[in-house]
Amino acid sequence: MRGNVAPIAFTHSITIEAPPERVWQALVTPQIVDIYHLAPLALIEPRLDGRMLYGQVEHPLISGRITAWLPPTCFAHTFRFDPDAHDQTDADPETLVEYALQPVGDATLLTLHHTGFACENQTYTNIRDGWPYILGGLKATVEDQPP
Repeated sequence: MRGNVAPIAFTHSITIEAPPERVWQALVTPQIVDIYHLAPLALIEPRLDGRMLYGQVEHPLISGRITAWLPPTCFAHTFRFDPDAHDQTDADPETLVEYALQPVGDATLLTLHHTGFACENQTYTNIRDGWPYILGGLKATVEDQPP
């Protein structure tokens, strides 16, 4: 770190009118993720150090390992764009995505922290616009589903 300059991170919070259990299921169930995410959830091993792949197993777009798995409050995984699928990301380091789910009355406050950026590289540029779109789709999907 240079002097007192903080590392670069992306944080986005959204309130979803559903209990944390429903939001959790929408984060980790491939059939639901496929509705709102920019890439299908091809693989998830729901445990610590489990693998995650978005895209197709044979052609991943994003890959990672689960670093926290505490249903329905906390879920985290490493994050790396596949350089063959995302231009100018081959030199970008692996980062970390953390989802925190907190009940707020009958709703859930979902806060996403994406950290591990040393600079505003191509991965940061891609996620800065991607996450608000994805989380907006998550909110619409969960709120449109019957309880």
